Amino acid sequence: MHLLILGSGGHAKSVWEAAKDQFEQISFLTNDPAMTGEVSFCGCPVAVDPQTDPAAVPDFDLAVVAVGDNRRRLELSRALRRRGIPLAVVLHPRASVSGAAELGPGTVVLANASVNAFARLGTACIVNTGAVAEHDCLLGDGTHLAPNAAIGGAVRTGEGVWFGIGSCAAPGIFVGDWSVVGAGAAVLADVPERVLAAGVPAKIKKHYGEI
Repeated sequence: MHLLILGSGGHAKSVWEAAKDQFEQISFLTNDPAMTGEVSFCGCPVAVDPQTDPAAVPDFDLAVVAVGDNRRRLELSRALRRRGIPLAVVLHPRASVSGAAELGPGTVVLANASVNAFARLGTACIVNTGAVAEHDCLLGDGTHLAPNAAIGGAVRTGEGVWFGIGSCAAPGIFVGDWSVVGAGAAVLADVPERVLAAGVPAKIKKHYGEI
């Protein structure tokens, strides 16, 4: 199977590391003009296209968007699906994923991360290095659990939620669309949409409005 990875930043390197033993062939596609003239990235072929058009790479089977920014990753993933391009689920060989969990298309689970029983993850989620999504969690499309973030059982998130490095949420908490939980924060109460919640216990520090 030939995997196309969209992106050429640090997260793309992590996705390559997770995928390299899962796929026979990997290629990269980027819109980064600094990559113009490069013939490889992580030892794999790389194509540069200003529109990140997957037509620039022939004969791939599956694609995954390896972009850290939640909004951009979700936009690109949805654009691929509208074109009928199937999205891969990428699991690092040292990730632990319950057979009773459901992972949406384009989701990536990295090394030493855990997704436990009956958790359900939407499209283009990231469970980063050492992060934990406990039993019965429901993660909205584009949610990112940064390294060592941990969310308790039955936590629910809206679209595009970001849990910062080392943050956590108590069981049953809800975090609304496009909110950010700051690094090291401990969420003990529901968080509305489009805010920054930080501290121990987490308090609302900023309102983002429409983002």
